[in-house]
Parts: sequence; structure tokens; C-alpha cells
Amino acid sequence: MSKLSSIAAAIAMAVVSLHAQPALHLTIVSHNEESSWRQNDYLNNQRFYLENRELVRQLAVAIKAKNASWNFQSDWNFLLAVEKYDTPQVTASTNNKNILRWLVEDMGFEVNPHAHESTYNYADIAYLHERVARVATPTVVGGFLYYPVENPQGWEQHINGTAGRKFPSYFWKPNILWGAATGNHQGADEESYGIWRPKDNANFTTHSDAQRLIYIGSGCKSDFEETGPAGIDAFLNASNLDPNGFYTANYMINQGRLSAETITRVTAELTRLSANSRIIWSPLSQTVAQWQANGAQPFRAPCATVAP
Repeated sequence: MSKLSSIAAAIAMAVVSLHAQPALHLTIVSHNEESSWRQNDYLNNQRFYLENRELVRQLAVAIKAKNASWNFQSDWNFLLAVEKYDTPQVTASTNNKNILRWLVEDMGFEVNPHAHESTYNYADIAYLHERVARVATPTVVGGFLYYPVENPQGWEQHINGTAGRKFPSYFWKPNILWGAATGNHQGADEESYGIWRPKDNANFTTHSDAQRLIYIGSGCKSDFEETGPAGIDAFLNASNLDPNGFYTANYMINQGRLSAETITRVTAELTRLSANSRIIWSPLSQTVAQWQANGAQPFRAPCATVAP
């Protein structure tokens, strides 16, 4: 083979390899929390709530402009503040809708319950989403303890559904799990790309066709405050990916610490990521729908297996 032919063959192989690279189903996820040293109190600090609300609005506009997706996940403190402070004067900036309803109806994002369950359990938070946002019943569990196996939350409660603690007449039966973590993220949070049906508490990473709940992997660390989009970039630069794998990830943002600088930096990162043809912006419920449409084959790739 001539030198020219060898070069042509190498280029052809590179093109084939490039086209064989799988896509990444990606969404931005944000959390607001119960008041603590990590975050001010939305419900009892109107000024903080209104300033943060405006930053949420600005960030939503920026994400929408990049055709990206956002799963906005809330605990009770923020939800009750929305109900208390989103008066007609305040909602003038969001098409006369409270911030949650505007995020869903006008911006096309998803809102999901996120519960620490210290006071309100997950069913209560789902109820508050319906009451405050006046949108369809949420289907996603937005973060939970999965390790140690015996923990206060016990994600298996969602298999058959639960009744509210504060609102006992309300019953919630979600379909999707996301955000398997350890207490205060001080242990081995589950970090995998992929989607499967966890078998049980003791075998969370084992798929079982017999189980109902679907878990969406969050990929390797990609969060605004600590790592930036490191896990997303690791995927995009990896050379050992399964061409038939269904890869999932998220970019995490702490809502309680939003600032103008956050929005500027996130916008720049979204500009770069959205230019990559292998990124599929997909909110969590749509990711599950796409997985099911593709045959619902279980897939899991731990971070350690995704190497540049």
C-alpha cells in the first residue's frame, strides 16, 4: 500500500470511529434546599427570594436561548415562598405566572420534587408542586439516599408509592429515579452513565426487568461550583465508549448560590457544549421516553470505564 493510500485509509477509519461515537443525553439539574448554612431561607427572607427568583428567570432565558434543557428540582422551602411572594406585581416578569408554572409552560422545562424528608416527605413535595405550579403530577424523584443500604429515605418506598406526611390524603407514585447519593454527599455517590431498573436496596446497580422504577445515571462529576463540566468533557474525549451504549449525564447547579457570574459562566459553557453534535439536550422524562423508544435495553457505564 502506498503512503497516500495509507493516509487515506487512516482518515477513513477515523471518520468511521467518529461516526460510531455515541451521543450523550444531557440536562441541567438544579436544587434548592431547606434553609441551612448552605442556603438562606426563601420563605422567611423575601428579599433573598425575590433576588434569587430574578436570577432563576435570567438563567432560564439563557438556557432556553441555547436550546438546552433544565430539570428544576425544589424542596418545600422554595415552593412555599413561591406561593407566598409571587404576587401579580412580581409575576409581571414571567407572563403573569408564578416562576414554576412559567418555567414549565413558557420555557418548556421540567420541575421535579427534591425532598430531604426532614419535615415534608416526597409525596408532600409532589403535592406542593401540583398546588403551587398547577402543572401535571411530577414523575421524577429528584435525588435520594441510596447508600448505606439501610437509610432513612429507602428509595424502594416509591415502587408502590407513598402517602403524604403533611398531606395524608395525597398519594404519589413516581416512575423515575434520579440522583442516587449518600448523606451530605460524603460517601460514594452513584456516578454512572446510563439507565436501568435497580433490583433492590442491596443491589442498586443491578438491572432487573421485574422492577418498575427506572433510574437515570448522572454521569461523572459535572457541577458548576466544584468541577465544572468535567464529567461531560471526559465523555466527549473518551476513546473507549460502547457505540451502542445509552449514555446519560447532567450538569448540576446550586440554585441557592446563583449569581450574575453563574449565569455568565454557564452561558459560555452551554455555547461550547451545544455546538457539539454528540450532545442531545434531553430533560429526564424525555430521556426515559427516548430510551424506551430505542428498545429499553439496560445500560450502565461507571465513571472509571469512561477514560479519555
